[in-house]
Amino acid sequence: MKKVLILGITGTFGKHVAQALEGKGWKIKAMVRDVTKLSAQFEDVEVVQGDASNYDDVKQAAKGVTILVYGVNPANYDWENKALPWLDVSARVAEEQGLTIVFPGNIYNYNPDNHSLVHELSKQSPMSSRGEIRQHMEFRLQRAAEHGAKVLILRMGDFIAAKPSQSWLPRLLSEKKKKVILSSPGSKDIKHAWAYVPDAAATVALLVEKIDKLPAFSVFHFKGYSLSLQDMAGIIAEQTGKPVQIKPLAWWFLSMLRPFLTAIQGVFEMRYLWQKEILLDDSKLRRTIGDVPYTKVGQALMDSSLITSE
Repeated sequence: MKKVLILGITGTFGKHVAQALEGKGWKIKAMVRDVTKLSAQFEDVEVVQGDASNYDDVKQAAKGVTILVYGVNPANYDWENKALPWLDVSARVAEEQGLTIVFPGNIYNYNPDNHSLVHELSKQSPMSSRGEIRQHMEFRLQRAAEHGAKVLILRMGDFIAAKPSQSWLPRLLSEKKKKVILSSPGSKDIKHAWAYVPDAAATVALLVEKIDKLPAFSVFHFKGYSLSLQDMAGIIAEQTGKPVQIKPLAWWFLSMLRPFLTAIQGVFEMRYLWQKEILLDDSKLRRTIGDVPYTKVGQALMDSSLITSE
C-alpha cells in the first residue's frame, strides 16, 4: 500500500500535498500535537498524536510509510531556535528507515544582486539570517540523501492559498465594497514569485510518482506566477469589477512593533524581496513532468477566497 506521513497537515503546504497525494491513491497518515484541532476534511486520514521535535514520536509515526512530507513551520517565525533542530529529527528518521522526505523550499537562499532568474544550480548566497537557516536546512537534507534517505525539494515563491499561514498576500490585500486596496511593500513594478499551493501540491504528487527514477537528492523549481503588484492589481480589477488602489505599506507602523514581535522582525528581514527580483526557472521541472499544473491567477485568488468576482 502507498502510504505517506504528513507532518504539518494543518498548515498550508502539508494540507494541500495530503489532498493531492490522496487523489493519486496514497493512504494518508498525519502526526499532530492536538488531534482535536483537525477539521472534518481530514476524516479519512489516519491520525497519530506526537510532536515533530520529538525523535521517538516521529520514528513511531513513520513506521509503514515510504514518504514523509515535512510541512512543519515554527510559529512566529522562530526559525533560529526550532527550524534546523526539528528538521534534523525527521532527517534522522528518514536516514534510518530509507524514507523520501518532501520539503517545501523557497527563494530566501538567493541574492538578487547575483541573479534575478534562478535555476536549481544557481549560486546560493543568502542575504538574511532566515535565508542562511533555509540554506542549512537544505544542507542537512543533502546529508540525509547521502545516508540512506531520498529528498525531494520543490522551491516556490510566496504562497497563494486559502488562509495561508505566514504569507504576504492576505496581509496586502483588502477588498472593500466599492474598491480593492493593495498595499505595496516596495516597488509596485518589481515582479515577484508567487505559488498557488494547490498547483504546487499537484506538482509534488506528479514528482512523487517518478521518485524511483530521480536522484537521491532532487531539487525542482516551481515557477508559479511572476507578477508585479501592478500586474496583480490589473488581474484583481478585471476579476472583481472594482478599481484597485495601490498604496505604500505602512512600514513606519510595523517598525514600532518590530522590537516586540519575532514575526515582524522576519517581515523586515525579507523586505529586500520587494525591492529586487528573484524569479524561478522551471525548465528542469517541465523536462521531468511535462505540463506543470497551472490555474489562472484570477481563479486562484477567487478559489482562495482572497477576492470575490463581480
